[in-house]
Amino acid sequence: TDPSSIASKIIPGDKVSLKQATPEQLSAIRRDYAVDAWLSNWDTVGLELDNILIADGVPTRIDAGGSLRYRAQGAPKGHLFTSDVTELDSLKNPSINPQSAHIFGGVTDEELLDGASRVAAINPLQIDQVVKDLGIDQDLADTLIARRADLIARTGVKDPWMAATSVDLDDDVMS
Repeated sequence: TDPSSIASKIIPGDKVSLKQATPEQLSAIRRDYAVDAWLSNWDTVGLELDNILIADGVPTRIDAGGSLRYRAQGAPKGHLFTSDVTELDSLKNPSINPQSAHIFGGVTDEELLDGASRVAAINPLQIDQVVKDLGIDQDLADTLIARRADLIARTGVKDPWMAATSVDLDDDVMS
């Protein structure tokens, strides 16, 4: 079996459209906005707001086909998938992505920082290992690690994997 192939389980329960999401459900979706931006998921919400399903009140992303190097229909993003997380802007811009802007345009600082903190918590060595285990080229791991760093820089969240600086060491010695 191809380790990069993924099949999802059927999501049980009562399902409603993203168009019927409550304010609480929309906030839960926006808490993953930074994750979607990091993964360059241009098609997060879908053309018909159909890529996020709400089952038993819980929003679930069901189609990540527009992530990483590829567009939703499979064409390569080419030079548009870079180390810069430009999706922090484009996913909120109705001129570029009206569907995503409909959902992410109202993202709060708290929601943004929640997702960015979860991306920052991923050890870059884990990214390297997962990409290697899947047999994907190192360039993807390098890009994801660079995008992680860019997201951290843009949002100002703490990087728990950054090596301690000499100032930090001096402070520890003095206390």
